[in-house]
Amino acid sequence: MELKERSFDSLSDKDKRKILLSGGGIIFDILGGLLLLMGLLALAGGAGISCLVLIIPALLLIFLGVKKLFWKKEKQRDYIISRLYKQSVKVQKKNGIYTSKEEKNRMRFKEDPLFHDKVMNSVHKNEDAKYDTRIHRIEAKKQKLIKGRISKIQSISNARWENICGGKLMYSPVEGKVRINQSETVFSSIKGAELNVENSYRIETHESGKARKHASLGGAVAGGLLLGRVGAVAGGIGLGKTKTNSISTSNSIPTCNHLGVMVNINGFMSEILLISHTVDQSSITYASAQRDAQEIITKLRLLAQTPVPETFPKVEEESSVLDLDAQITEAEKELEAAKADTPKYETPEKYRPVPEKENIEKQGFKKL
Repeated sequence: MELKERSFDSLSDKDKRKILLSGGGIIFDILGGLLLLMGLLALAGGAGISCLVLIIPALLLIFLGVKKLFWKKEKQRDYIISRLYKQSVKVQKKNGIYTSKEEKNRMRFKEDPLFHDKVMNSVHKNEDAKYDTRIHRIEAKKQKLIKGRISKIQSISNARWENICGGKLMYSPVEGKVRINQSETVFSSIKGAELNVENSYRIETHESGKARKHASLGGAVAGGLLLGRVGAVAGGIGLGKTKTNSISTSNSIPTCNHLGVMVNINGFMSEILLISHTVDQSSITYASAQRDAQEIITKLRLLAQTPVPETFPKVEEESSVLDLDAQITEAEKELEAAKADTPKYETPEKYRPVPEKENIEKQGFKKL
């Protein structure tokens, strides 16, 4: 199907404007004109600012009707050719000329620039999405390997360290290092270790006593007059005098205010703190701290005599880490190759001309 009689170049400027205003443009202009007229009449009648309710929508409708006239020349040309193509299809259908659906698609893609752009924009969008998905997948794979490498290094490094007394003292036989208060040093730097303790006591006071009450004669007489014999007994006791004897005793309770192990690292003192608040020496806390202190001192003295390894394998040189390094390198190469393989925006098969389709099929057979 070719647009010869109604080709774009043969159209006058008037015909081009007519086509640009078609497809709803004239309707917008008519509605906008009516609203504008009503608004102006209302303004003339003294409606005031309220008439803007009619005038502003009217101006918007008029603009929508004529906006195609303000498009760039290339966009106007594409729109006009698209309208011409649709008109020619209607004419052919009216004249009883029918074509297959496949042929219609191919001709529309070829002759209708708006449809062509719509199809190719969809192709670009799909291919770009596939490209981005492929890149993101490889990048995610690479990041996962990098995180796995960091985790593996941390795991191997932690496995080299042994702890004493719940982590109060840590040492690495592999590297010949000791860790005290988050500071690391080699075994040979340990020059001594001793207990640092500050003991005290607290006073605990207890009081005990006995109370004795004497009967009153006056009370007994008064009670007897009122209530008889029972009243006499009650009156004598209730109105008697009380005498109290009390005894106060004090005990000294041994306590500990501070307990730690002082470590000499090449002349600099560092303390492993075990108790920092007052506790009774009879408490479980004190007994546990005493045991920990003796264990730490014994271990430090032993480590001080342990030779420091001259060489030891770096964590990064472990086989499991090297294996991850190789995988990361492969992922980086894969990522570079994926980025270099930029999207190819090919015309969908159903829109290709028949000779081109046959050509592609023949090339495909040759490759096979």
